[in-house]
Amino acid sequence: MAYKTDNPLKKALYWLCLLWMIVAIGALVMVITVWVMIIAQDLDVFHDTMGYYLGNDILRYPPGDPNNGYVDNTNIPKHLGGAVFATVFGIAMIIFCLFALAGDIFWRFPYARQWLVWTAALGLQTADDLTKYEYVFLWANALLKLFIVTATGSKAWSGLNPNHPDLRTPTFALYATFILLGSILVTFAVEATLIKWHKNEEWAASEAEKAKGKK
Repeated sequence: MAYKTDNPLKKALYWLCLLWMIVAIGALVMVITVWVMIIAQDLDVFHDTMGYYLGNDILRYPPGDPNNGYVDNTNIPKHLGGAVFATVFGIAMIIFCLFALAGDIFWRFPYARQWLVWTAALGLQTADDLTKYEYVFLWANALLKLFIVTATGSKAWSGLNPNHPDLRTPTFALYATFILLGSILVTFAVEATLIKWHKNEEWAASEAEKAKGKK
């Protein structure tokens, strides 16, 4: 589905919008990579520090006791339940990122739209007015990205080992978080423009077919 226009300025703007969407998708891929790193690093540090020890919480040990508190360089308490929760939370964040990614490309790829509709995002890319579904969905997707930014930013620094000799993961996490944050509003405007253009084209084609049928 390509936007057809004889206006060179509109055509150039269209391709700029598509290039920006590549940036927006790349920002989410970076955040997904960060969460994979966080899960792997958290579990590795937890295992190196605690082994398979189940540990105890503050109800059993007073503050300052070495058996109480969090494992260094992680957000995981010193018991196995903390490691399980941290892993589930990381996987959930990856799923949220995939939802946001599908929300960025649903207007272009039918399988992404079908997945979102399957998860109850009904009405996307229908013949209805743009403001009825897509604008609301784009705002919802922007808010989801804000949640992802908040969760990633708060987790990245304590969830990654800052002394890793080979990977500059904290710096990468910072870049990923702020690139996604900076892209949210621009992506909203770009997606709204692209969807509107494509819908106008579809409506024009539909009207032409109707007029042709009447003849």
